[in-house]
Amino acid sequence: MSRDLPELTRQEVISRGGWHPAYALVLALASDEDVAVALVAGNGVGYEMEIEMWGFADDQWTPMHSFGLAPRPGGHASGSGAGAAYAAGLGDAAPGQQMLVAYADDIIELTTNENAAWAWITRVETLPDGVTRKS
Repeated sequence: MSRDLPELTRQEVISRGGWHPAYALVLALASDEDVAVALVAGNGVGYEMEIEMWGFADDQWTPMHSFGLAPRPGGHASGSGAGAAYAAGLGDAAPGQQMLVAYADDIIELTTNENAAWAWITRVETLPDGVTRKS
């Protein structure tokens, strides 16, 4: 699929995701074709973190599903997953830190953003050997 889609914005994640704009903060956001992932701090400071998966359908970005990701006390959090059309990873680390994501036969280099977070997603038709979907 190689159509031009509008970019999913942090403002859209807050408004269409049902978050309160005075408290929620989108820490990281990544998209690939018609799938996207967002790391949201529901209270703005990172203690209530949520991973949201988004899909583009009917000419708009729509939240598909979400799940909680709580940071460890005094530590950092990270998560990964695979769905019907994507493989994704995200987490937090010091701002500017280099992160490596291993997926299939690739190593993807990322840098944490100003919010000390990172996100990565790829659109997939079939998952590579050794990567499974939870049902």
